[in-house]
Amino acid sequence: MPTIKLPEGGMDRIEYYHPYEYFDRKTLIGKKILDYTFKLQKIVRIKRKLPYDVFHKLYWGSTYWSLTRDSLQYVLDFTKQNKKALRSMKFTICSEEIYFQTILLNSEYIEKTVNDNLRYIDWSSGRYGSPAFLDITDYNKIKQSNKLFARKFHEKYSQELKKMLINKEFSNGI
Repeated sequence: MPTIKLPEGGMDRIEYYHPYEYFDRKTLIGKKILDYTFKLQKIVRIKRKLPYDVFHKLYWGSTYWSLTRDSLQYVLDFTKQNKKALRSMKFTICSEEIYFQTILLNSEYIEKTVNDNLRYIDWSSGRYGSPAFLDITDYNKIKQSNKLFARKFHEKYSQELKKMLINKEFSNGI
């Protein structure tokens, strides 16, 4: 971090306080309070101290990942030994997209990390939402993707696709 894939490089997620634990953004009043809190911090120029004393560099990535037992144990051990690391993520937005990546990529696991979450996700079409709900038109793209998982399915839009995927896999003896 910062990354070109996020507004403000994603740094606003960790530089400002986001008290989502106390206010529900899905309610009108919660949204207004959270938006006001964020804007006020920018106006008054309140910024959190970034945890560079714990992490040499911050990283961001997908919240969908597959970890080996060793890498997950490393994250757990690191967290236990560095209480400040977990505390530094309090009041951030989408800390699960920063925490694991930052710990692993600041370690020897950087050499073993593959930047592929093995998920087929359609972020571009906007069909039925973002990410898109998958439907029958995604079948060939999914099959050609070499991904192990797919996101996201919907009861209404994805029934035919699910049937095709299940029938194809079982008819091949997989």
